[in-house]
This record gives sequence, structure tokens and C-alpha cells, in this order.
Amino acid sequence: MSQTTPRSPRVRLVVAGLAIGTTLLAASIDDAFARRKERVTKKLNVIATTPLGLQGNAGAGPRLALPFTLIDKTRRKVNVQVEYGIDLDGDGEIADGTDDDKPSEFVSATQEHRDSRDTARVRRTETRSIVTYRPSGAGAAHAFVWNHVADLGSARIMDGKLVLRDDQGRAIPDPFDTQAPLFTEEMPGVVLRIRARRRGGRRQFSEWSYTNAFSVDNLSAPSLRIDRVPVVDTEAGLIEIEWTAFDGDSEDKNGNGRLDVVDLEDRDGDGELDAAPVAVAFDYYRLSEGETAPSSPLLLAGLAWSPCTHALGHGDPDDGVASAPEGVGRAATFVWDYEIDLGAEGFADGKYLVRGTPYDDLGNLGESFYFGESVTIDTDE
Repeated sequence: MSQTTPRSPRVRLVVAGLAIGTTLLAASIDDAFARRKERVTKKLNVIATTPLGLQGNAGAGPRLALPFTLIDKTRRKVNVQVEYGIDLDGDGEIADGTDDDKPSEFVSATQEHRDSRDTARVRRTETRSIVTYRPSGAGAAHAFVWNHVADLGSARIMDGKLVLRDDQGRAIPDPFDTQAPLFTEEMPGVVLRIRARRRGGRRQFSEWSYTNAFSVDNLSAPSLRIDRVPVVDTEAGLIEIEWTAFDGDSEDKNGNGRLDVVDLEDRDGDGELDAAPVAVAFDYYRLSEGETAPSSPLLLAGLAWSPCTHALGHGDPDDGVASAPEGVGRAATFVWDYEIDLGAEGFADGKYLVRGTPYDDLGNLGESFYFGESVTIDTDE
């Protein structure tokens, strides 16, 4: 069995996306906001609503609709400024700029006007586009659509505490409560803030309105397929499981293990092939005499599964093998030392179900794959 060392899921942020957002912060903010002295009026109000559920390619999609309410009895058109905040310095907080010792970690959010959910009215002139919203005295409902992929790229920025997992992706139990897992420290996630500005004359702003923290995951969860179980070696107490690793974040589009720049495999331009290593946790379930395997994944998931011990020195490692995108994949072999788990000399005889669950080094846990046939161990054969 591979050594199980606690590992906190890491956050991967595309360098280009972050570097542009941080070093060119002043340039990314609308000049009309940046150049003039700000005057806050309490007669103009905006109320942001926190997006629900997981956002990002792994959740709601590449664009996020931020609902907000605009309140102004004058009903004059306003501009809005939306910024996203993430923990850039790793101190566990998102600085809003009110503390002189902590520079703001909020950056201008890229708006996607073409999304039908965005309620902005866009008027184009020869030199620029004028984007406005109309408030009302009772409050007008609007939405700003954020293209977070343009700003964050391939990022996984989570809110709250995450389950600590070992190198195979299994939850690490709490030593003081083995029925519960260990968790990471609290993560600040992503926060959006929005304010409105009256157009014309004096430049008057509303107060900033902040969402609660939420998660954005633009990475692809890994997946696997168990292809076959060709060898049951009862003399050595070993079972070979052949499987294929898939990950949409892998640059190895053709699955040949080489960097083919002409095939546009070097997506991040670093001159190296990122094959998105996928780890695996294999489990077994022993069928009782006369018991048939459930047909639905939900019922299969409810069985009392036990971990398969990896036979050291046999097959491929279980803590990370190269992968390729869906439809291509990279083949691997896991060797199960069943005698350690089940015993020898006939104690292991029986029929077993096998499943595999993929996990990558960025903290993404994929769905379990259940092998469609039972595996028979018969030491008398």
C-alpha cells in the first residue's frame, strides 16, 4: 500500500491570467472610475446577490451571471463597476483596500455583453461602447455576466474547508473520530463586489456591495475506465486490473506521451508536456453466496467497499499515471495483492466486484467506475 500522507488540494492559477490582473490593475479599471475623485451618495444603492452552487466549467459553466438590484429614485441611467477578489498573497483573506498595509486584491471583472442573461444596454460610438443600466425607486433587477475564464483561466479556487485526501484520493480519517474525515483550513474562495455610478455632471458612486464567498472550478475532473481483469494469479495472490486514465486538462491530445507542438499540445507555452497525472483508488466488495450485483450506480455506491492493497513493485503506480483527454486516454495496470486483504489458503475464494475512483494532484475527485463483471478467486483451480 502506498504511504498515505495528508495533502491539501492545491490551487492552480494560469500565470498569464493572474499576472495581467495584478500588474495591470490600474489599466484594467475603467478610466472614468480611476481618474476622478469618488463621491459616495446614499441615494444610489446596489445590492448584489451571491451566485448559488459551484461556479466554473466543473459547475455552472464558463460564464457567471451576477444578479443585482439597482435603487435610485431619479431613474437616471448608471454605469456599474464589478470586481472579483481572490486571495493573491495566500494569507487566507481577500483584502479590499481599506487597510493601507494590505493592497486591494480585487481586480476588474471581464463582462460578457453577448450573453443573453446580461441586462446591460450597450450603445456603440465610433470610439467606444457605452454600457448602462436603468435603476428604479423600488429597485430594478439586473444581471452582470462575468467571463471568469477570461480572468482566471484554468483555476480551482474553493470556498470553505475541503476534505484532506491521501495520494490515491481517499479521505483521511480524523484520528479522534474515525467516522469523520480531516479537513483543510478555511479557504476564502472568490468574492464579487459591485457599485454603481451616476452618469454626467458630478461623478457619484454607490457604496460597494459584496457577495458572499463562493467556489469557482475551471478544471476538469479526471475519469477512468476499467478495461479488463486478465490475470488472477492464485499462487502469488495477485490480480491484475487494466484501466485507462482520462483528464481534460491533459495536453497529451493524441496520447502518445510526447509533446507535439504542431498539434497545439503545449497549451500553456512552457515547452513541456503536461499529462495531468491521475491517481486511482481501487476497492473491492465480496458477493455473498447467491447474491447478485446491483444494476444501478446508486445501489453499487451503497455497498460496503474495502480498499484494494497495491502490490508494491508490480504494475503502474497508483499515486499518479499520465492521462490524456476523453476519447483518447492512457493505459495503466493496477496489481491487487489480495492475500493481504483477504488471506490465503482458500480464505479468499469467492466472487468480487471491483471499482476504481480517479483523483488528480489538484484535488479533483472523479466519479467511481464499476467493473461490469465479477472477479472470481478460486485457489482450487
